[in-house]
Amino acid sequence: MIFKSKYPDIKIPQAGIYQYVTSNPNKIQDEKVIYVYGVTSRSYTFGEFKHETKKFATGLQDRLEFKRGVVLAIFSPNQVDYPIVLLGTIAAGGKVTTANPIYETTKLSYQLIDSGSSVLIVHPEILEAAIEASNDAKIPASRVLLFGDKEIKEYKPYRSVLINDRIIEPIYYITEEAKSTTAYLFTVLEQPEIVSVETICESIQKFKINRIYTTPPIILKLVNDPSAQQFDLSSVDKIICSVGSLIPNIKAKVFSDDCHELGCNEPGKLWIHVPNIMKSYLNNKVATDAAAIDKDGVFNTGGIVYVDEQGSYIIVDRNKEMIKSLGFHVAPSKLESILLTHAAVSDAAVI
Repeated sequence: MIFKSKYPDIKIPQAGIYQYVTSNPNKIQDEKVIYVYGVTSRSYTFGEFKHETKKFATGLQDRLEFKRGVVLAIFSPNQVDYPIVLLGTIAAGGKVTTANPIYETTKLSYQLIDSGSSVLIVHPEILEAAIEASNDAKIPASRVLLFGDKEIKEYKPYRSVLINDRIIEPIYYITEEAKSTTAYLFTVLEQPEIVSVETICESIQKFKINRIYTTPPIILKLVNDPSAQQFDLSSVDKIICSVGSLIPNIKAKVFSDDCHELGCNEPGKLWIHVPNIMKSYLNNKVATDAAAIDKDGVFNTGGIVYVDEQGSYIIVDRNKEMIKSLGFHVAPSKLESILLTHAAVSDAAVI
């Protein structure tokens, strides 16, 4: 059975992501604040965002000799300057690989080398791992830059490359190029510091937030923590969490273990067909084959789900054994290998 979105398909613009984000079809005024970092209240207006991304793109080209197709890596949790660096890189003609901020040196080194990264932007709190990894990847210290405004050791803030006296026009991407401006793309969920229930609720109350995009563990904390009752959360009218239903342009199938298509309320493996499906894992045919991207562009998500009569998707399990912690997937074998490094542990099994 093929499951389809209850919403009609939409026309997807054939444009590079920078051009799309700044095309402004909704006529947003330049002075309008478009995003705020709730912990510090630092914000960017639409005009500032466009100007800063162009300054960063210019600096990459003029000061780091950034060429079309060069890969820049971002190793950081979410923070207010993240979009500036990501879209500024694309405006300069580059590609972006975003690394999971909880990676240790070995994994980060692998990603930097495999993606061919030649510039690294890192959050100061995880600089030590980045230094080791950048050395492994032969990225010189002059091309390792920091989020924030402080220089640490020999590593300068990314703002040190911003140029004010010359602003480039963003690189134009043809349709095929526009599909490949990210080498890897991970969803980054953590903030630089642990955000408490009080901080979340203060932000909702202060900024009159009406939509929340978050994970089930965060919602459970908000519901169960008594301190949330002290705040006015009445501005919230919609919470986007977990899976929900299919958005436009997406089709899905649910398969049994013996590859038979299933119907409503029958748990099975979720396969999806989306217009933004990746062609493959970068430089990794084994992983591509394991993901089983078929001839029709249908992708095996690895999730075990069932679909109810209303078209809502309920996650039951993962096809692979995996533990979710703080929004990240952790393999039991990884935890076992760490436990076995302790002198008092002769064997370990994580269930």
